Amino acid sequence: MTNREGAGPPDRRAGADVAVVGGGLAGLAAALTAAAQGLQVIVLRRGFGATAMSSGGLDFPAELPDLYGRASFTAEDVGEAARLLAGWLGGLAGSPGEAMSLLDSAGHVRRTALTFERHAAGRLDGWAGAGGAARALFIGMEGFGTFRPEWAARVAAWRSLVRPGEAAAARVPVPGLEGEAGLAAARVARALEEEGAAERFGTAVGRIAAREKADLVALPPVLGLERADKVYRAVVGAVRDACGGREVVVFELLSPPPSLPGWRLQRLLDEAARRAGVRIVSGRVTRPAEVDGSRSATGSGGAAAVGAGALLSSLEVDSHGRVWTLEARDFVLASGRFAAGGLEARGRTLCEPVFGLTVHAPPPPGWPPRPVPAGSRSVPEMVWDRFRARHPVFDAGLAVDEELRPVDEEGRPVFINLRAAGSVIGGYNHLTDGAGSGVAATTGVRAGRLAAERLGARKPLAGGPGARDPAAAPPAGEGRAES
Repeated sequence: MTNREGAGPPDRRAGADVAVVGGGLAGLAAALTAAAQGLQVIVLRRGFGATAMSSGGLDFPAELPDLYGRASFTAEDVGEAARLLAGWLGGLAGSPGEAMSLLDSAGHVRRTALTFERHAAGRLDGWAGAGGAARALFIGMEGFGTFRPEWAARVAAWRSLVRPGEAAAARVPVPGLEGEAGLAAARVARALEEEGAAERFGTAVGRIAAREKADLVALPPVLGLERADKVYRAVVGAVRDACGGREVVVFELLSPPPSLPGWRLQRLLDEAARRAGVRIVSGRVTRPAEVDGSRSATGSGGAAAVGAGALLSSLEVDSHGRVWTLEARDFVLASGRFAAGGLEARGRTLCEPVFGLTVHAPPPPGWPPRPVPAGSRSVPEMVWDRFRARHPVFDAGLAVDEELRPVDEEGRPVFINLRAAGSVIGGYNHLTDGAGSGVAATTGVRAGRLAAERLGARKPLAGGPGARDPAAAPPAGEGRAES
């Protein structure tokens, strides 16, 4: 799977109103928000992060957990971020705070608040059917061994999602790939996007569903890459036609990460950003610079502590060996946490590798609570013996002020024009709190808006029910990402 990063890095320097470091959900939410208010935005990223690895469901609480620092968010802020995100992605099912139970392709039950309709159609509270006697059919693909429908059917029965004997399994060939073995998910997905392939596949599935008298048809999450909605609609129509028009619920399972649904989510965000005029460039920051006369910062984890209130003017960037300068008036750091490299463990301590910002961590047991915990606690002290424990290390991150500016140990903003968004901010556990996507989108929207306000752009965002943001992507399945 590829997704070309704009037109490549500039030879020497590039400029924008806002520079965003990190191109996942938080970074692109900030970029889209700023771009919608008329600003020029460049997104710099090293590669795909946690967004591209997600299961296809979005953890989106009705209210955000308490983040480190002084920033606060209301339920209305979260709701607005969800509406904007739905506009950028072409529509989502569910609502913030909703506990929608869905099955993934490994047989795990996952609870999510927002997802695409092709997944939400299989929500488990709809499995009871008439009188609790629904019959489920799990479909796999010949040559695609990653998903085992027989196992999924057994797990569904074991979890009492269906009555004993009411879960069936079958495999059908992938049109155009008949007889091939060892098929990858992306190859199957692209094959189903070929002309007429989804209809042929759906007809084959529908014949089995008719024979098994299935009420529910569960499919692995490989129904298309760039035209997933079109493929899904074609499969649903063909299945119902083959069943004589009988109502059959057809849905795509979620996926354990890394996943093709996560890549689709990232692609749609990228596409929305490019349509809004955002430039996405591949590269990593090697040295941040600042304007203050006497202070300067070194980068890549070796950044020296700088005085509060410095002004960033540019970043030195390495794009595959080509070094250039990125200049901007406002900056957003949305580099993620550990998976994306936004925080790193070096020796026994945690560091923020781009700007050398203070990393805050939960205080040890018995210490009096502080508004902003100091970051002197070592990594081994924050990892418990039990694997499934809530490890304090995953609450670590930056602390921010009211304008989302990262602060030092004294609570002072380090740079007056640098904001943080997403999981690089500490105070919650993105693995256990069920808030990751909500934090990313809500803080991203806030960061983009604050940057626009500082720069004098105050164009209101469209975010009401049914409204589409000017930077919104077309409905999913319409158009292709650059490849």
